[in-house]
Amino acid sequence: MNIKEDLILVTGASRGIGKAIAIEFSKAGFKVLGTATSKDGAEAISKYLQELSCPGMGLVLDVK
Repeated sequence: MNIKEDLILVTGASRGIGKAIAIEFSKAGFKVLGTATSKDGAEAISKYLQELSCPGMGLVLDVK
């Protein structure tokens, strides 16, 4: 496994446990795609990953 090339998908990454998981994976060197059910949530994910200088971004995903 090459962590620098691996991508992790974290659902509910805009707050709480999902956010903590996304941060830990990004600190470990993984690229993180974090999902939220709203545009504001997705933007918050992108913002905190950028502030931590971690690769990744937030995306809106609302499965109904």
